Amino acid sequence: GRAVALDSGCGGAALRGAQAAGWELQYERATQLIRIALAGRTSMPERYVHFAAGMLAYLDGRADSAVARLRLALRLDSTWTDARMQLGEVYFHLLPQVEGLDSLAEATFAWVLEREPGFAPATSHLLEFVARRGDVRRAKALLRTLEAVSADTVEREMAALVVACIERGPQDLPWEDAARRNIRIVQEAARALTVGGLRQPACARAAWQVLLAHDTNPNSRWATLAGMQSVLVALGLTDELVALLRSDTIVRADLRQPLLLLDAFAGAPVEAQAEQAARTLRAELDEAPTRSARKLWMLGIWEARHGRSAAVDSLAAELQLRADTGGEALPRVLARALRGHAALARGDTAAAITYLDGLAPLARKDRLQWEAWQSLGVERITLARLQLARGLYGQAIRTAGAFDAPAAIPFAAFVPASLVIRLQAARALGRTRLAEDCRARLAALGRADMVTGR
Repeated sequence: GRAVALDSGCGGAALRGAQAAGWELQYERATQLIRIALAGRTSMPERYVHFAAGMLAYLDGRADSAVARLRLALRLDSTWTDARMQLGEVYFHLLPQVEGLDSLAEATFAWVLEREPGFAPATSHLLEFVARRGDVRRAKALLRTLEAVSADTVEREMAALVVACIERGPQDLPWEDAARRNIRIVQEAARALTVGGLRQPACARAAWQVLLAHDTNPNSRWATLAGMQSVLVALGLTDELVALLRSDTIVRADLRQPLLLLDAFAGAPVEAQAEQAARTLRAELDEAPTRSARKLWMLGIWEARHGRSAAVDSLAAELQLRADTGGEALPRVLARALRGHAALARGDTAAAITYLDGLAPLARKDRLQWEAWQSLGVERITLARLQLARGLYGQAIRTAGAFDAPAAIPFAAFVPASLVIRLQAARALGRTRLAEDCRARLAALGRADMVTGR
């Protein structure tokens, strides 16, 4: 730390230290190092100032600011691998308002590796994209590199499991051994196999299944449950989904059951069970001395689905008041989301589109990865459906395409619904290749039943 502080005049070492701390998930340390660097900004080259500001925005979850500042840094030096890598991290872990996050992230990591072969973070990230696509030969080559250069045992073993599953299928893999050695290996494999559009559903499901058997920690168990149920929604396995959420004994019912509200928006036929969960949630909020932003939003989206716009307006106003009096970003984002839902409940689709289209998640990558009220999949699928219905086909494809982003596990539940929207919009625009790709992906998920017409 001291050597870094001494070098903060030029800022370079402090910023590289911050980047490394970010990869190690040491967010406070990373933020502290960037502030050290920025304290000397007057003597720092302009590109370093943009880079530091971009990194700080990334760590805070301000995705669009991060993209803007890192692009400014790259405009001053387009060959700068640190800045390019950091931009790739934003595309990979956050949800900036940029089209094609999956392909942008992949192209960025490939660019970095051409210039710095064997750079472990870029190798690990690129391997995930290649494996999800099913390119076994290239995935194995990247795995050999990773095993030679990465000091992170979890990262290496996770990558080996993912590649083995893509090559041989989920049976007879050492999932259990890995979970017993370090459950994080299987947690990371489950994440890698689920995000990015659920392109390897059998492997993803197998990984979550193992986690359900091994993960008895109430804190991480909720995430396991949420991950597994997203996959079951996508695969149309409704009975299994309902049984899972009903029977789990480790996660409290008030944390399990509201997931059904999200599932209904993703297209799962769970209306009756979700209505029961909403009734329980309504009663709980009536009694609660403090009402969490997450629960206000969950009740709000459900009230809007049933046309109760006045109730939604009132919940949105409560969230807005909390946003105005506290310093948190989430209530402000969710207040805007509910205003969009309320407009839709009143039949004002133009206002609904305006509210929902301007929504941007503001959350750190660890929250965005797991929490559906941070990644805003409900709002995104609602917006894409509205755009499709109004004949805004190009916009609908863009909005629905974001469900292939690598940042958010809850997005998996919405992938089939998003593919149907993309398929219909592509047909309307005569984009036959895109339509065929969406149809093939739905078939791979076992959801050919969702495709109607030719």
